[in-house]
Amino acid sequence: MRNSILGLLCLLALPAWADKVVLLQDAIKSSQARADFITTAKNEITAQYFTIDNDHASLVTLSLLKDAAKRGVQVRLIVDSMNNFITRETVAALVSSLEPEKAKFFQIRVYNRFNLFRPFCYTKRMHDKGLIIDGNTMISGGRNIANGYFQLLNRNESGKLLPVFEDTDILVTESDSIQMAKKYFYDLWNSNMVSPIELYEFSAKSLNQISCSDRDNFHGCQQNREFNVKRVQEEENKFTEVLEQFHNNTLGLARAGASINWQSKSIEIGKIQFLHDEIETNLCKENKAENNIASQLYDVIRKKAQVSVTIVTPYLVVTPEQKELFQTLIDRNVHVRIITNSRSSNDVPFAQAGAELTVPEIVAMGVDVLEFRGPDTLHAKMVLIDRKIVFIGSFNWDFRSQNLNREVGVVFELPADNKNEFTYDLMQKFNLIVKKTNILRLDNKKIKLAELTDEEIDELTLQNEHRASKNDTHKSIIKMFPSIIKQF
Repeated sequence: MRNSILGLLCLLALPAWADKVVLLQDAIKSSQARADFITTAKNEITAQYFTIDNDHASLVTLSLLKDAAKRGVQVRLIVDSMNNFITRETVAALVSSLEPEKAKFFQIRVYNRFNLFRPFCYTKRMHDKGLIIDGNTMISGGRNIANGYFQLLNRNESGKLLPVFEDTDILVTESDSIQMAKKYFYDLWNSNMVSPIELYEFSAKSLNQISCSDRDNFHGCQQNREFNVKRVQEEENKFTEVLEQFHNNTLGLARAGASINWQSKSIEIGKIQFLHDEIETNLCKENKAENNIASQLYDVIRKKAQVSVTIVTPYLVVTPEQKELFQTLIDRNVHVRIITNSRSSNDVPFAQAGAELTVPEIVAMGVDVLEFRGPDTLHAKMVLIDRKIVFIGSFNWDFRSQNLNREVGVVFELPADNKNEFTYDLMQKFNLIVKKTNILRLDNKKIKLAELTDEEIDELTLQNEHRASKNDTHKSIIKMFPSIIKQF
């Protein structure tokens, strides 16, 4: 409660800033920005992520956050409980080697922990991706903390290569919206939806106890405790090694001492609006509150779009509300184009099945749907309105993001002068994605070549070659699980 009040007072007292941003359109730029701002943080770091994995990119991020806590920077982190892959021994290592008076500087909480007495409430997840440094710098967008989001190859336990993602983040260096995002974080942090991670046998009390209390199995208890201490020490050694590699510039993911002057690269834009879902205390409610991020984003598009809307979304499962929005736009002669994953690039089979059930109807309405070929997986979540207004965030155009998951993002106007680095980088990003797509057309829809651009004609000629053929897996999903589609 105290943090929420302080956040609100800061917001009211804040002077009006010019809003400035940098597009983090590639993985190298995005990882370097995170490293630069975490290593130079003075007072406070807040972060919330849908996924933090147990891999190299995650180890690097957690190592830098731990180092910041050792400097006395207050670090608070929220991760989704279902998609958190940070092990208990890793969490213990994050705080156990800190001096007792500094252990409080690194705090981790999880969102919507599983409750046996309300299992159906577990479908609601925190899909946020956000990082705020010292209350004056923010990174928002589509990237989780895992190898694939930073162009690093990774394999699962069976040896299969995991997806590498085409994604986008935005760095906000000046904006009143940062304080709005900070207030949102603390409202969530102090809500009943998040709770501390239970460490059990890896808690400080269990690891530091002098003698086991289990007299019936004293020897086994002591062995287990010593084994757990060893595992935590191994994790601590990993953090130490990664920090040494970072400072010696042998890490590969980001460079120490190579800090970019992000302020000089920042471009002044229109006022940023921070979009987010309301903080609700009832996770078992069927749908989100009426004033949710979907309604906010749809309202911006409905009011502002005059010529064109281009939507980039990895997962497309069209809802009735989206269909109504598209029809409204088409009736006003607004060109609607959606870029999404194809069968060959989609990493979520249920989402692909949902697309195949719902997308043909909007294509018949007149929406142009472009399928991303890969070989990587599209994960960026962006909207471009009339080439003037931009949304970048965590929101997918599907049932889950609209009705279940917690989401965040920013929307703003581009500079009137389009000859600036941000607009150039943004258009390059859209063009890069479009070049990896094929145009999706219904079999019964006649195509007039005069209606297509040269680029679309070239892509259309390659369509049969590049589009993945239908396979039994997707067919069976569509036939057997239609009622589950809405969950994705």
